Amino acid sequence: MKLPFAKHFKRLKKYWQNELIAGLTVALVALPLAMGISLACGLPVTSGIFSVLVGGLVISHINGAHLTVNGPPKATIIVILTAIASFGGGLQGVEIVIAAFFIVGVFMFLFGLFKFGELGDFFPSSAIQGMLSAIGIMIILNQMYILFGLESTSHDPFEIILHIPDLINDINPYVAVIGFTSLSFLFIYPYLEGKLIRLIPAPMWVVFYASIMAFLFNFGTERTITIAGNTHNIGPYLMISLPDSLIGSVISPNFSQILNIEFWMIVLNITFIASLESLLSARAVDKLDPERRSTNLNQNLMATGGGTMLSSLLGGLPVISMILPSTVAVNTGARTSWTNFFQGLSILILVVFLSGMLNRIPLAALAAILVHTGYKLASIKVFKRTYQYGREQLIIFLITLCFTLFFDIVIGICAGIIATLIIHSFAGIEKRYLFSFLFKSTNHFHYDEEDDHYFISVRRFANFFNYLGLKKELNKVPPKKHLILDFSHARLIDHTVMEHVTNFARKYRDKGGVFEIVGLDLHKPSSNHPLAGRRIVEGYTPSARKYNITRRQRQIKRVTYRNNWEFTIDTDWDISHLRMFPFFENKLLHYQNNVIKGDIKGQEFQISDVAYAEGAMEASVDKRMTIMIQNLEALLPKFTLQREVAIDKVLTLAGLPDIDFKAFPGFSSKFLLQGNNEEAIRELFNKELIIFFEMHSIFHIECNGYQLLLFEKTNLAKPHDIEVMTEFVKQLWSRIQ
Repeated sequence: MKLPFAKHFKRLKKYWQNELIAGLTVALVALPLAMGISLACGLPVTSGIFSVLVGGLVISHINGAHLTVNGPPKATIIVILTAIASFGGGLQGVEIVIAAFFIVGVFMFLFGLFKFGELGDFFPSSAIQGMLSAIGIMIILNQMYILFGLESTSHDPFEIILHIPDLINDINPYVAVIGFTSLSFLFIYPYLEGKLIRLIPAPMWVVFYASIMAFLFNFGTERTITIAGNTHNIGPYLMISLPDSLIGSVISPNFSQILNIEFWMIVLNITFIASLESLLSARAVDKLDPERRSTNLNQNLMATGGGTMLSSLLGGLPVISMILPSTVAVNTGARTSWTNFFQGLSILILVVFLSGMLNRIPLAALAAILVHTGYKLASIKVFKRTYQYGREQLIIFLITLCFTLFFDIVIGICAGIIATLIIHSFAGIEKRYLFSFLFKSTNHFHYDEEDDHYFISVRRFANFFNYLGLKKELNKVPPKKHLILDFSHARLIDHTVMEHVTNFARKYRDKGGVFEIVGLDLHKPSSNHPLAGRRIVEGYTPSARKYNITRRQRQIKRVTYRNNWEFTIDTDWDISHLRMFPFFENKLLHYQNNVIKGDIKGQEFQISDVAYAEGAMEASVDKRMTIMIQNLEALLPKFTLQREVAIDKVLTLAGLPDIDFKAFPGFSSKFLLQGNNEEAIRELFNKELIIFFEMHSIFHIECNGYQLLLFEKTNLAKPHDIEVMTEFVKQLWSRIQ
């Protein structure tokens, strides 16, 4: 008889070093974030701590996820803050809101029990993004006060904006220095390349720095200072205050308002927001999983619902899937749910044994982390990206954002849904069909036994309203088969469906299946983006694209002409094959362009500019780099070769060991060489090849067995660098042969 958790312990035995290091690293992000969310909600700092402890220590192995880290929801900050005030504030308001958390947990559990986990796919993508951007704006406005040492008298975003000019003279310069510099570092951190700096997550650097500054500014002593005629208070109240005992800080829920309609409105708001944020985060983390696994969303809702109930009984916040700590987990090498457990254990140890150090963290540092998170949700890039999907998507986005800011989140998302339906009614959907096919499908599902093909023909229209029906049919198709999805009989396909279908296609192909999408050439897209909505327009014929070629592209074109290579600037959106290389296995791939094709000694190569993201949602950092892929004529052992720095000695403890050569100490000290088949790698790296690499040490090189991937830096190469790259491969190829 197998024990229920036998598979988890088996995975722990294999990956315990990865999970332990990843768990500790994630804890350094999750702890300040959880404390910041607690304080932003108007709750004791322990509320967020209880949430991450329950999420890590209790439900980590039963939440249906593989890499997701659990903790408190950031999207509910404004709702909770307003709710506490509406119930009188103080301890009484906190106790009543915590009682609401318990009911939220019950609802989340029931949502999972009755298999409502797929509802995350129901809402229009642009409406969800508009809601998240509105939440980001509200978080920024509320936390800006703490960032500069001010006190806010209102939680309404428009009142906050109106009062900002009156409070400029009250800015505490000591707090502002810490807050502003911490926030600045968070913005520049993604562009820092040093391995040591990147090893420690940005929020922890901020906490270290801010704690030192608080010590230098003597925040531990309460006093008054006068600068430029303005008086400011300095004291311990500007820092975190943890209780002496976690047990003694437990707050019991107060159910005295359970018959109050306002209580239930708060419950519904928090349930909707927390559930949606959790589902979106879980799906986003799945896209980063190197092993291409999928979260059981229904089980995830049941587990987080149960965790929310337990957390509320301790006085804690709801428990959901968190995107920022989960992204850190993936980037740190996590492979199992033990990372979630170890981050909970690490946080427990930190809080119990290092509470004195945690009490040195300034509130301004936590505010900087939240302001940066809010900015990522509502940055200019978000607006531009939404516009790229089509003008109608920007309209839906802005309507949702404005209604959320003026009213509340639920009204905002409803406004986005209504706006989407109105736009679709003008775009070709007959009104009699708009609601009639919500719960039944008119699509044609067929299996061709002779060709062993599955065929789904989408009829009438495909939008967010009926996507769940289409998704059920897609899920009927067994893995590793040939699936054809035909849109030629649909008058309209909206952006939400294009996004979901593309994600489904990527997963299906990753698992070895063939997925074809046909019939889209008959529709007019609302923009040039491949995920744009599209509709049938009488007399429409696709027109040839016109490009404005850049100076760099002109220079590359001259290089390719000189070397007799092929060159195209067209954008290729299907680059999932790159995930066969370790560097890209946990990245979110976007597209490639500026593609150069040629051959070296009869073997084809391709050089291209690749756009990808590290992380997802608000944890996403977009990057572009130039890579080269060289086909091999014979199968080689899989390996990774890169320049070695001192911190790699620590990092190899959590991964493959460094393969050193005693006869070549210079090579071994200069390079980090890793791979599973050490014997075959040692046979490949003979004396001639090692000497060659000692003389040419500028490229990061990976081999997946039948192809080489190489690049110099994680940015775009100059035209001259492309010729240097190909010459390097020519010399390398002659030595490998």
